[in-house]
Amino acid sequence: MVVDEPQYLNNMRAFLESLVKRTIYTYHEKPLSVVVCVSGGWFILSETLLSLINYGSRTMLIDWLGINDYKLFARELLELKKTSIEIDIGTLYDRYTGGIPGALVSITNIGLSQWVKNMKEHLLNALRRVSRKVGVDAGEVKEFIKSLPRRIDYIKPSKESVMVEELTKHNILYFNPLEEKPLVKTQLPIYRTILES
Repeated sequence: MVVDEPQYLNNMRAFLESLVKRTIYTYHEKPLSVVVCVSGGWFILSETLLSLINYGSRTMLIDWLGINDYKLFARELLELKKTSIEIDIGTLYDRYTGGIPGALVSITNIGLSQWVKNMKEHLLNALRRVSRKVGVDAGEVKEFIKSLPRRIDYIKPSKESVMVEELTKHNILYFNPLEEKPLVKTQLPIYRTILES
């Protein structure tokens, strides 16, 4: 069982706990996994996901796959779901998912065209909210995203640092200030692809 980005569900904690309990009690004689895929939602779900360890859950962080592992994962996933994606895997990697497994799982669940539509809506909503919060034009936020990846001075408060913070909350950007050389970049290449089209 695969649950993709459960932070968008209502009552996500109750849902995940009941799913895991039901799986344990119903399939206790057979090995069965509940895979919970989160990307930027980890900071929302961390307490909930850690609580699942009490039910025997194990955590495994795979935040990015190299192209060769991604191709193997894609092939196995498509065979498992008995589905296909009408796009070259390399293009999917470079222009859409950037090697993030959760995005590929989502695409195989709802189809590429619907996934792209959803991501576009999510991006446009985020741009509107962030532009209002920061007090800049949405076009300026777009240009900032298109200029990535690059380093910014995150310690000194600025319009850019606030934009990074807000766009990270919306899962548009990835920025980890604890990295040795922190770099602001888009969470998924799909956002740049949308902005450049």
